[in-house]
Amino acid sequence: MHRPKRLAVAIALLYSGIAAAQNPQTGAAQGEGNDTTGGTRILPEIVVSAPPAESAGETHIDRRVIDALPRGNGDITSLLKIHPNVQFDSRAQQSNKGGEIAPADISINGAKFYQNSYVLDGMGISNHLDPGIKTENMPHMLSGSAFGMNIDSSLVCDVVVRDANVPVEYGGFTGGVVEAKTCEPKRAFGGQIAYQTTRSSWMHDYIDQRYKDAYRNSNDSFLGQPKFTKQTWRLALEGKPTENTGLIGSIVQTTSEIPLAPYPVAGGVSPQSDTTETRKLQNFFVRGFWHPVGDIDLDASLTYAPGEDRRFINTWQNSGWSNHTGGKGANLGMAWRLPAGTWTQRLSWTQVEG
Repeated sequence: MHRPKRLAVAIALLYSGIAAAQNPQTGAAQGEGNDTTGGTRILPEIVVSAPPAESAGETHIDRRVIDALPRGNGDITSLLKIHPNVQFDSRAQQSNKGGEIAPADISINGAKFYQNSYVLDGMGISNHLDPGIKTENMPHMLSGSAFGMNIDSSLVCDVVVRDANVPVEYGGFTGGVVEAKTCEPKRAFGGQIAYQTTRSSWMHDYIDQRYKDAYRNSNDSFLGQPKFTKQTWRLALEGKPTENTGLIGSIVQTTSEIPLAPYPVAGGVSPQSDTTETRKLQNFFVRGFWHPVGDIDLDASLTYAPGEDRRFINTWQNSGWSNHTGGKGANLGMAWRLPAGTWTQRLSWTQVEG
């Protein structure tokens, strides 16, 4: 006799549950007003954010990673040893040439080292003056370098390696693109002074006994550098004169001295007056930033990065000669952020010698 009443009560409870689900705010208000009703409770809003994912074929090495990696000679290519698609020239891995400071040649996806494109803040710094010649001990066939200007890694906050799916804005390469982006000032005024050195007396060589004497008495830097002293000085300043302007400047110099033994001849040694070779890389850089309005960014920079190798031919008297490399550049850029995208324009000028 009581079954119809129980069915009606069940239907009423089901209908009230559906109504509460359709209007959670009402249920929450009722639940907050009376805890015994068991109403729906609304949780606070949670915002999840993450940086954009890297596209296929693009790898970023940010400042955090740069600071964690060994600095080496301070060149950008030293940072790329962690990239699986970048291969280094075997000569750069030789332990018998510890005195060299020039950036190592790299291959991306198997291409020649001079078939890559190197970019600094949108300005091309590749060297196209016959960089394939590598004859370090022949003054009549001077060596070239794929880098037109050596940039110290202390200047950059992001290094981007593009080895596949490269955007159409890049050209002049068949291997890959290595782009370095310098840092913007973060403080009203600040700077740093740094000194770095390493030398052969701090290392221990493990040499095959058959070649030990020849290496210890090397008179040709191309075959061996048993003694060397490398030093680097860095000076950097940054500041923000106003809220919308910023300025950074840096001076870096890296030097290396490589003493060599005189060349043995009949009855003694060659009359070479100086048997110490030297290497020097310098970098003078200044960049300014201006944000006239919220959607427009302007920047301008000047770069001067000369290099000099002082060498001699061990079998010739007074045969010292110098190889001058490096270059200079000026760079102007604008970025205008629009609702449909970002419009960028860049005007740059470079001069490279090698």
